[in-house]
Amino acid sequence: MADAIARLWRGLSHTGEAPFGSCFQQGAANVLDAFGVDAELAIGSACGTDWAGGPRLRGGGRWMEGLEDSCGLRVRRLHADSWEAAWEIEQETLAAGLPLVAGIDSFGIPSPHQGRTHLVHAVIVLGTGASEVTVCDPMNEPAPTAMERSRYARLRAASCVDRFEMIVCDGEPSDRLSPAVAVEELVLDLARHTESDRAALAGFVEWVEESGAADLDVAEVGAERLYAARMLGIAAAVDGRLGPHAKAFGSLSRRWYLLHMLLLESREGRQLAPDRLASLLRNLAAREEECREELLSVLGAEVCGGCVG
Repeated sequence: MADAIARLWRGLSHTGEAPFGSCFQQGAANVLDAFGVDAELAIGSACGTDWAGGPRLRGGGRWMEGLEDSCGLRVRRLHADSWEAAWEIEQETLAAGLPLVAGIDSFGIPSPHQGRTHLVHAVIVLGTGASEVTVCDPMNEPAPTAMERSRYARLRAASCVDRFEMIVCDGEPSDRLSPAVAVEELVLDLARHTESDRAALAGFVEWVEESGAADLDVAEVGAERLYAARMLGIAAAVDGRLGPHAKAFGSLSRRWYLLHMLLLESREGRQLAPDRLASLLRNLAAREEECREELLSVLGAEVCGGCVG
């Protein structure tokens, strides 16, 4: 397992500007590749929506749940109640020879947001010394870089970071994740979580309308659709039925990207009216339904039999 850290020290697979600013997925993709798991297949194997209140609409994050069964790698999104608790988790993870992806405040690092915007960003943590932490920032500084531990602690504890958010992997991949298995996982995920995904998005839209909030974050949702499109595109090389669905999810991801860009512009002072935002979100909700229903109509019964109602 320590080989994963060694591979990351040698270089990252996914660098530069991440789609949608999806830095957590980008960090996780590098870690997955270091473990020998195809990141596009892994992250594209689920596609959902999660909302726990407030301005951040998450992707379902459920791609993590299926990897242990499909290829033997355990991936978890963790939180902590304090810096001390988060640091203990990080130390235990690194001591086991495992890298992790950690959320920090982009305000305090070399980035387009440095000194301007408090926005959560993700880095890969590779190790710690007596007074420093070594990180890679795939988007802004891919090379291993030493950061003073006190500074790292401040960035981890920033209010924009959701409870010291981090992603950790453990276990040893026992099987190669194939495109066919990734497609099956995606179809099962969509079939099983239709109602909860629909309710999360509807609740978010209602909250936007009622609160008038415009400073929203939908990056993770759009990124999950993009990874699903890429995975379906890979699988379409073997199963031609999947080609139109790869294009449909690609179109859906671009629509989320348009909203993401409009929201970024709103942070610069060009605010979108709440009713306009709600209208865009309702249109996206309708597109979500179409993509889900069309894929399930082709593969739902074949993959999961009676689980599609």
